Amino acid sequence: MNMLRTNLPALFYRLAAPVAIIFLTTMLLSPAQPYLTLQIIILIYLLPIVGSTFLWGLTSGVIASLSAFVAFNYFFLEPIHTLRVHATQDLITLIIFLLLAVVISQLIGRAREGVRRAEIREWEATRMYELISELAGLHDSTSIAEKLTAFTLHTFNGLNVAISFNSSDGK
Repeated sequence: MNMLRTNLPALFYRLAAPVAIIFLTTMLLSPAQPYLTLQIIILIYLLPIVGSTFLWGLTSGVIASLSAFVAFNYFFLEPIHTLRVHATQDLITLIIFLLLAVVISQLIGRAREGVRRAEIREWEATRMYELISELAGLHDSTSIAEKLTAFTLHTFNGLNVAISFNSSDGK
């Protein structure tokens, strides 16, 4: 429960920020509407969707997509200021826009996750190389245990590490 309280502001931010960015985009596009085609407006809406996904993840990107879908329909498609769709072509445009926005969000989200996993693997490989390098020149079990203990404490930010070993040669 305590963890939920500490993550609640971050969760709220990740969910509210995309809606706020779409709202801001809509307010910026509204005065320019007579000078823009619907296709340009759709392309402009894709920018905050991509940005939301990149900055806050897949969920934020999907929320931005849905928010842009509603804003585009409400403010830019006839009849304006309703959620009704007047023409079949506009309905097809809306559906394609929503599908495209969600697919872009998913692709960016997957790419971000792949980068995160690659960074974790790189860190693990580097730590393993460092451990192997430190242990390579050691021959007695006491110095190996000391190095392994120090390395484990440093790597995992632990307080204590206990290593026990059985030596057949009595060392």
